[in-house]
Amino acid sequence: MLQHGSSISLLLEHKKFGSALGLYRSCVEAYIRGAWLLNCASENDVLEKINTQKKWLSLSVLVGQLSEKEEEFQFLNQYVKGQVKNILDSFTHGMSRQILNRFDGDKIKFRITKEDIDFLEREACFFCLLAHAMIAEVAENTDVENKVLELFERMQKCV
Repeated sequence: MLQHGSSISLLLEHKKFGSALGLYRSCVEAYIRGAWLLNCASENDVLEKINTQKKWLSLSVLVGQLSEKEEEFQFLNQYVKGQVKNILDSFTHGMSRQILNRFDGDKIKFRITKEDIDFLEREACFFCLLAHAMIAEVAENTDVENKVLELFERMQKCV
């Protein structure tokens, strides 16, 4: 996930906005799946994911199970239901948002505001920090957990 976050930043720097958005979706999905494996999956579920190519439950089902287990995961609903999900799907699968954000009625080029770019970069950073926090939790490394919390606090001051 760290490489994805760095890649998103690099793609944004080079004005490859559609690709950055497509990669951002995989960050969101990777975090949701990892959180589900850590918090909800049985040992059999984990072994199945390691040893087979069986299809995952839908992200909305995973988030539902996470939210039932821990209320703190409810924020993930915005990424698997409604407008945010539709936008992420569209950029990943080349649907209408790809066209709508490129055609201004006269010429084709990607149209995105500075605020949207900043938001995307913050969101990618947010999911990278969440992933690092989860890894630190699994490793039972309180030093890393504390460092991640410090980075979250610093990030909040920038928002």
